[in-house]
Amino acid sequence: MKHYFSLRGPFDVKEVSIYVEKCSRASEGYNFYYVLEDLLKERLAGKVAWTRECWVEVCIDGSDARVVAEQHICAATNDEISSRDGQAFNAINGPSFTWKEIWPVLGKKFGAEVPKEMFSNDFWFATAINDKKKVWQEIAVKEGLLHTEMEDLANLGFLDILFRSPMKMLGTRGKADHRFGFTMRCQTLESILYWIDSMREEKLIP
Repeated sequence: MKHYFSLRGPFDVKEVSIYVEKCSRASEGYNFYYVLEDLLKERLAGKVAWTRECWVEVCIDGSDARVVAEQHICAATNDEISSRDGQAFNAINGPSFTWKEIWPVLGKKFGAEVPKEMFSNDFWFATAINDKKKVWQEIAVKEGLLHTEMEDLANLGFLDILFRSPMKMLGTRGKADHRFGFTMRCQTLESILYWIDSMREEKLIP
């Protein structure tokens, strides 16, 4: 919803608005998400999915939901840092990773054939998978899965942006580790495999 409007007064008027994806941008006020969207389009113009750098280099940090939850609990129950003003702490797994390490393991996890060279700079998730909605429904019925729409389980557009980003998005755990001794860490590969198993138990994926 933050994409569709800018927070601006007056706020004493009760109003109900229904937004759909085709809604145009708000004409008044300031919306950070418009700036972010324009910046991404500018930076990514002419780029292709799966750049070699994103494939072989450390480009982004992982954040397991369990790590994030535990860090929230630690921050909320630690009298030395808990305050109404609040503080910012990076909630990231810790150990770095590359997609080159992750994807072959994921392929084997799902029983797929894993080629020796998996990198492809012309593969787009949205293009390759977006028209497979009927196929997904057939798989769901065959495997006895809960009824879900494919887009509920995978944000294909986000993946295409993630794997062609010209910027490295890395953080540090220094403040969380040293200021209040938060020591929980998680290997991103193990995290992904854990959540795959969880989604299988919930009958969301085969």
